Amino acid sequence: MTENTQPATSSTTPPMPQPAKFYNVRALWRGEMSLALAFWLWGFVGGIGQVVALSALLLALADAPEGAVGWVLLGWIGSLYVYFTLTFTGIWRAASRVSDKSHANAARVMVILGVLLALGITFQVVFMMGSPH
Repeated sequence: MTENTQPATSSTTPPMPQPAKFYNVRALWRGEMSLALAFWLWGFVGGIGQVVALSALLLALADAPEGAVGWVLLGWIGSLYVYFTLTFTGIWRAASRVSDKSHANAARVMVILGVLLALGITFQVVFMMGSPH
């Protein structure tokens, strides 16, 4: 009679998760994306893309009636808050999974600065009736 000498770890160990794709919003939200991908692609490149798109929208609406501009801008600003809430949350959660705490802390500082900037601009536009520019 022979014994089975294979380790039992293969059947008891859960499978490793697949690397998150760069477009996987659920992985970003859960923090399952790498910190570098979440920060640089979604935070940096995506943030610049949002600003460029907003600038293009403002240029396109330069001759539109004033009432329409307000509603379009309100909708766009709402979508910006959704985007940056998703991105900041994903970066924060991804930072908690990183072994290099200096990168994690730097990413969290940038998230805090981004939140403070968004709140400051919102305060200026809503309560002071002025453009941040």
